[in-house]
Amino acid sequence: MGLLVVNNLGARFLRARSILRITAKFCCLLLLCTQGHASPTLANFEHSENSHTLSALARLTVSPVNLSGGSSLTVVSPESWSALSSVVETALQETHHRLTNLLGTLPMISTSVRLMTAAAFTRATGAPEWTNALYVRGQILLPIGPEQLKDYAGVSRSVSHEYTHAVVNALSNGKAAGWLDEGFAQWIEGEENPILKPALYDWLTDNEPIELSRLQGGFTKLPHDTVPAAYAQSLLSATIVLNTYGFEGMRRYLDELKSGATQDEAIYLAFNSNPVEFEQRLAKTLRRWRTQQTSGQSTRASLAKDAANVW
Repeated sequence: MGLLVVNNLGARFLRARSILRITAKFCCLLLLCTQGHASPTLANFEHSENSHTLSALARLTVSPVNLSGGSSLTVVSPESWSALSSVVETALQETHHRLTNLLGTLPMISTSVRLMTAAAFTRATGAPEWTNALYVRGQILLPIGPEQLKDYAGVSRSVSHEYTHAVVNALSNGKAAGWLDEGFAQWIEGEENPILKPALYDWLTDNEPIELSRLQGGFTKLPHDTVPAAYAQSLLSATIVLNTYGFEGMRRYLDELKSGATQDEAIYLAFNSNPVEFEQRLAKTLRRWRTQQTSGQSTRASLAKDAANVW
């Protein structure tokens, strides 16, 4: 899938990289899966760099990050990026600690975080240059350019987002619904992206909420003008679930999936709701949110108040 053309919001969506990050993610997953054994490895791409970059990449540091519960992560970074590597390590530790506090004991997670030049990342994954990060094949990949070398806060958010995907994958055995996985990762990431509210507001002005069946997996088959609203709706839907059922409900949903439950069974067991009724109430909350917007009020604040009136 090529670069997204987002109707009505234009360049704002190209600048709002955290909303579009996951679009690139599913494109990359599709690309890597379909290429099979012919897919070049990360090492291949790193060695295809020009001689100057190759020299820099050759001086790699490998830093272990030990986390509670036996999880073991490794940060692989060029030696000259040691300060940024420390930022990544701190973000991993803080996110792991936060997720443990929210969801309970986490399973042992073993993964690596690779800091790569933006050029190597783009060639290795096929992702657009504006992609912030990617969790694929059990690794977190971070493209680093001049902007990221200075934007420690942005890198930390990307790490938190991608590590949340790794945790959700481990807790659910890779079976969590796309809308809840993506929404929860955005929720953990931190401050709400300012384009989320107008994206969903504009969509709900002329459309019903997007059916959850269309948001179970990747979003690459959605029409281009639907994609921004899909990510915005995912965040807001995850917020509603957390406001209503708490993190205990979220954890049980993931545990049920790992135990072999279907999506419908997990929703029923974790949220005590018939899946059809669950989606109807979720849609009702989103429609009410659309009609009750207050200038300056964040989506999270408005939904926290409104969810209590519907659920």
